[in-house]
Amino acid sequence: IKKIKIFSQNKKKAEIIFPEPSMFLVIERKKFEKQLAVKTANLGVNIITKTKAVDVIKENGFVKGVVLERFGGKMVVNSKIIIAADGPVSGIARKAGLKIYSEPKRFDSCAQFQMANIKIEKNIAEMYFGNFAPGGYVWIFPKSEGFANIGIGINGGEGNKALDYLRDFIEKDERLKNGSIIEMNVGVVPVGGVIKKMVANSLIVVGDAARMVNPLTGGGMRFAFRAGEFAGKVASDAVKNNDFSEKKLSEYEKLWNKEFGLAFRVSAVAKEVIFESSEKEFDSLVEDIGVITVPSYGGKDIMLKGLKMVLPVLIKRPKILFKFRKILKSNM
Repeated sequence: IKKIKIFSQNKKKAEIIFPEPSMFLVIERKKFEKQLAVKTANLGVNIITKTKAVDVIKENGFVKGVVLERFGGKMVVNSKIIIAADGPVSGIARKAGLKIYSEPKRFDSCAQFQMANIKIEKNIAEMYFGNFAPGGYVWIFPKSEGFANIGIGINGGEGNKALDYLRDFIEKDERLKNGSIIEMNVGVVPVGGVIKKMVANSLIVVGDAARMVNPLTGGGMRFAFRAGEFAGKVASDAVKNNDFSEKKLSEYEKLWNKEFGLAFRVSAVAKEVIFESSEKEFDSLVEDIGVITVPSYGGKDIMLKGLKMVLPVLIKRPKILFKFRKILKSNM
């Protein structure tokens, strides 16, 4: 993707340009995951399909294994350490004793169509904020000529159906309404920030299970991949030292927070600004942002550079600047 166009309810527009093609990629998720599975299997990992982890085995305060359910039967797998990657309502984390409950408003209800025969720009993504997506946004992520992922996320506290909003948006867009839906996916995305504790004795929680989803954009793959790397590093070190205590595994939380803690704080404040703004205020904000080119990719630095780039826009809006004050003061 070369750029993102951001539209307000009244079609005011801002553009974010990516200087490097690899900064924003749209992938074929199912093919991608299958290739990951193949590579993992080739490294000697035993992959068990059609299997659900339904419980944990605990001894003396440590997670010693999991109970698996497969084809109507159950089996036990013992392990020195468990890495939970079982989605936003992680049963493993909950059964291990971590507090993961969140109220519905901290989740987005999402729906996405893969559509063909539509009239969209090939390398340009689009995001629409407004009444057509309460508490969220509509996205158009092109995959090839005339082919794109078109989806919506709305706040889980709204009580409405994401599919209804998405169909309504498509029906009103001349470029999309005559297209063909070739795949449909629905689900929930945690957008309320990471869980307070991501580790316990012999347990590390990663990805959606740890709610590692950007509060503003709803994106999570980048954070999940890095979490996997951090978890692997810390788990390997734990095995070498035969130390699976929560204190030892907390090194994982430190690695993750060092790289992404700031990004999540900035995104949470940005989300608050967007959804607390009136239509007129948001129109003005989008127009003032205009066209910006994001800095080269780089964790914490990219967020700081991004804040500096929009600082002139923030200075014109003392109330918004006030919301970012702690982040700006401690990091700039």
